[in-house]
Amino acid sequence: MGHASEGDTPQPSHIRPSGTCTANLVLMTAPQRRARSTRVDPSRVAYIVSAEHKAKFEAIAHRAGVTASLFYEKLVDHMVENLTPQGLPEWWPAPDTEGELPFDQEETPISAA
Repeated sequence: MGHASEGDTPQPSHIRPSGTCTANLVLMTAPQRRARSTRVDPSRVAYIVSAEHKAKFEAIAHRAGVTASLFYEKLVDHMVENLTPQGLPEWWPAPDTEGELPFDQEETPISAA
């Protein structure tokens, strides 16, 4: 690669001297949403989380091609289908229940509705 001579316009770093582009092109499409009026009893989620975790969650939803709200609903549905007898996700550590009465799951039902 030679030095730019007077009159040459500097090119962005993703443009090769030959004029070809090295940047990856990403087609931006609208994320998949639920059809209007199909959400039963809609409510807002108002949890305070770190900006880092929020960004990670939204990035995963974006890679899945869906809105963060649709991704949240699908994630909860998936967790509900895979709960332990204690009603927790399989990956969540089991609480220490030594000395407690047996857990009665019927008191706090969680359904995959």
